[in-house]
Amino acid sequence: AAAAAGAGAMAAEGDAEAGPADDVHAIEGNAAAMATHAIELNVGEVSLPDYGWKLKWFGDTPINQPPGADINLRFAVGTMAGNSGCNEYTGSYERGAEDKSLVMGEVASTRKACPDDVMSAEQRYLGMLRSVSRYEFKKDGLYLYNAAGGWLHYVPEAPAE
Repeated sequence: AAAAAGAGAMAAEGDAEAGPADDVHAIEGNAAAMATHAIELNVGEVSLPDYGWKLKWFGDTPINQPPGADINLRFAVGTMAGNSGCNEYTGSYERGAEDKSLVMGEVASTRKACPDDVMSAEQRYLGMLRSVSRYEFKKDGLYLYNAAGGWLHYVPEAPAE
């Protein structure tokens, strides 16, 4: 049911069976999309602030946002910011006591109005982001997980400057 929220903005394409346990997450039937993200992460040498991150998967649902409504995330030491499809957001985080754990702080966003499907996807994304408790780097990007088993998969946009 949650995967159906914002169906216009986050429409499933094909029968993607890959999950967060896979070392390389393939987008079935969309090889061209993977080719545009040629950055392969050296997992042992990456930190959260090293890149800007573009959301590609919300759990097992590929992201299919309208042009100009990309969802992205940038980290700095203790802070994060990005675009949630319509609005800009900012928040804080702390690395937890356990390896790869995160404690998310409050997330605030601007309040622009956008089409209903974009707003629905945005609210779903921000809700998930607020609940993130763990991260992991894989060759194909950054994964953020919550305690309920939900996950967000981001690909690197470009190295941070």
